[in-house]
Amino acid sequence: DELEEVGRSEGIGLTSFQKDGVTRAQRFLDEYGGVIIADEVGLGKTYIAKGLLHEFVIQSRQRALVIAPAYLRDGMWASKPAEWGIQFETISYAQLRDDRQLGGQSNNLALATDEYQLVVIDEAHAFRNPSTQQAEALRQLLRGDPPKDVVLLTATQGYNSLCDRNYHCLLYKTYSAVTSLLVFVFRP
Repeated sequence: DELEEVGRSEGIGLTSFQKDGVTRAQRFLDEYGGVIIADEVGLGKTYIAKGLLHEFVIQSRQRALVIAPAYLRDGMWASKPAEWGIQFETISYAQLRDDRQLGGQSNNLALATDEYQLVVIDEAHAFRNPSTQQAEALRQLLRGDPPKDVVLLTATQGYNSLCDRNYHCLLYKTYSAVTSLLVFVFRP
């Protein structure tokens, strides 16, 4: 079975195609500061993010933030730090919009925004419209020094327009990424 675990990469237990996905995604992070990981539901986007989180948090000793819809923050993502042995913070879209550092009213982020090196956005297609409050809060979060690396996870492989795709790419620290198609499907 291709989805059967075939060993452990750095002790984090990924399938061979997920390990390949981590390697390819890391190359894009190194070159462009961002990557879009798009595939159908259930094919391992979260586990590719796990590999990237492991690299940033455990190997490079950087801080990471996961942004997800509230139902995923309270569901799947709630157990992942303990399950994976990787320390990272998870907030919802609403918490992002309402954080005081980003123009809101509440203290939702545990750290100053410049403390995060990696930002993982689950269900990233929710950020395709640049004119929303949530998109503005994300832009505020990603500003600063040093530039943050961004991982966009989405099961929505297509975009309504080239503008949707380009807006996602503009979230990266290297804007030349807009000229390259960064949507990959990691298939076994």
